[in-house]
Amino acid sequence: MVQIEILSGPESGQVFDLSVGTHTLGRAASNSRVLGVDSVSGRHLELTVSAAGEIRFRDLGSTNGTWSGGVQVDEGEWFPGSEIKLGKCVLRLVPEGGGASSMASDLDEADSDIHRRAREAAMSGKRKGGPLQMALGVVLVLAAGGGAWWTFGRGEASEEADIANGSGTVVKGGATSQALDAIDDLGNFEDPESWNLSKGASIEEGLLRSGSGRSSARLSRNFSLMDTALEISATVSGTQAYPLVSWGKGEEGSQAIGTWEGSDLAAGSVSLSLPPDAEWFQIALRMEGQGNLSGLTVESASDAPKKISSPLGSAYHEAANLLMANSSGALLSVRGQNGSWSSNTGGLLFTPNGEASMVFNASGDLLEAGAFLILADGGPVGLAPGVIVESSPGILLGGGATRLLLTLDQASRIRFEDGGASLTTSEPFHLHWDLAEAMTQAARLSQKITRAEREGDDRQLLASAAELLRDLPLDELKVQEALLRSQEALERGRADLANLQIQASGAVFVGAGSLMSQLANEARDLASRYPGTVVEPQAAALAADLEIGAEQAAQGSQQAAQEYRQRLQGALTTSYPVLAAWLKEVN
Repeated sequence: MVQIEILSGPESGQVFDLSVGTHTLGRAASNSRVLGVDSVSGRHLELTVSAAGEIRFRDLGSTNGTWSGGVQVDEGEWFPGSEIKLGKCVLRLVPEGGGASSMASDLDEADSDIHRRAREAAMSGKRKGGPLQMALGVVLVLAAGGGAWWTFGRGEASEEADIANGSGTVVKGGATSQALDAIDDLGNFEDPESWNLSKGASIEEGLLRSGSGRSSARLSRNFSLMDTALEISATVSGTQAYPLVSWGKGEEGSQAIGTWEGSDLAAGSVSLSLPPDAEWFQIALRMEGQGNLSGLTVESASDAPKKISSPLGSAYHEAANLLMANSSGALLSVRGQNGSWSSNTGGLLFTPNGEASMVFNASGDLLEAGAFLILADGGPVGLAPGVIVESSPGILLGGGATRLLLTLDQASRIRFEDGGASLTTSEPFHLHWDLAEAMTQAARLSQKITRAEREGDDRQLLASAAELLRDLPLDELKVQEALLRSQEALERGRADLANLQIQASGAVFVGAGSLMSQLANEARDLASRYPGTVVEPQAAALAADLEIGAEQAAQGSQQAAQEYRQRLQGALTTSYPVLAAWLKEVN
């Protein structure tokens, strides 16, 4: 029989017993012990009690994880007097006899064995934090023999909040310990093999160096944190250095859920609050310009991003960063600089602070529902490596009920980058999840196309079709109809142009100036009916040629008439001098 004390939550202070065997803890009523705390999963933790009173724990794939000594763990041995945190519920394994004094007498005897098991657990590689945090966590959690801090440090103040003073020292229940660097001092850059460097980056003598242009460095190991806020600092000289933090769930090598970007470390330390439910983190540095960086540290902080509810799920945002997710996982991750998100009717509004640079990455249900499309003249363009749209009004993602439309107040250059779409803008833009108004506008444009075709107004037909295809390609049937009608209108324009070219050839051949003038006017009208199409420049060029031909024909006719009058007058002077004199006077 073992006893477990609840140190936090609505049942704080209660002690419950567990007999020999296997037990489960969680929020669901089917558990051996129900913990009524929202941050605890339905089936959170499994405990196995041996006949000798030893107890082992195993996380059951919980949402918020199981933590010991500030490190997330999957499984291990739970020692008397030590604590385990499930979400926000803290449990302590009560030592035999119920007091700290009885446990203290056992610590010296068990010290060497505990350290041996701690080392074996650290080397097993089964913890979510990976090897980087396993050893650290096991030393803090399991090495109770030498762990007076862990065993007695909290004392009667176990329910007090941890306090951090200005020097970075963390005060825990009356005892103090230096704040821990989450990346195990690898930010000192004394182990170059721990970093993946891009072209232009190098590590020399404890410095991360950046050549001219853009370079990057990524830590090759993941790390874990109890909180989902980071305090990142470094000494930066010459270059601009932006921290990029990715996070994920599951195995260490699994794909990241999202990536957020912090502000320039050259301006000071960066606080970055990340979305909840992350099980591991990654850090990278993006550097602009020539310079170096040293003394990179990553520490846990207590903060949370802002949250907005939407029909598609939850939207978390921090500065220019955004994550939209539903119960199945992430939908859209946005990382960026110089701006902020806010709630807006039917969606979100992004307001830049100067020039904002953003990268959009879609995943999960959003991509399963539809494509990732960049809006463009003539219809949307699918996102793929090498794609660049110089003047795009926005982005369309997903389909059906799971769809998002990004509309830019000013068209921007959008291109493929890091598996997503990158844009830079100094104007606000909107991210819509309520597309009712946009669908109504698309329907009106479709009606305009039909009416223009019926009235023979190809100019209006093409203008309405171009607007629908560029800005509102929301309904596939309407898009296909607009494409078909605009293609038919364009074929009519090409046919009219071909007919004019044939007539113009005949008029030029016979030198019919008046006919050339008439055809020139018809060509000008044709160009105005098909603006922005291949017909417009060809019709305009034909009109210009015909106008020149008509002018030359008119000049030729005047010259021929004058020569005829001169010959006639010469003949009359000889035969009819009186008549010739009269004609000369008239002329």
